[in-house]
Amino acid sequence: MSLADRSARSGIGAAAPAETGRVPGRPHAQHCWVVDAPTTPGRWPGLLTEWRRDASGRWEGRVVWAVPDEGGSVLVEAWVQAGYLRVACEES
Repeated sequence: MSLADRSARSGIGAAAPAETGRVPGRPHAQHCWVVDAPTTPGRWPGLLTEWRRDASGRWEGRVVWAVPDEGGSVLVEAWVQAGYLRVACEES
């Protein structure tokens, strides 16, 4: 059973929006930049794994990225509003 399945079965948290998944024709996961997200200001390389629409109909991506911590790095995994994401291949 996946972590998502276990989380859904727990009943904790908000229900997932109806529209989720990958964008057709795109790789399963792709490199992106997380730019000035509310919890981690700055520009961070990330891995975008899927898209969904939030309760307001806005797009957000599920992203994993690393940020510095006292002991090295901490991985952050979160749903991030699309406005904070940049596709890496579009950056020069």
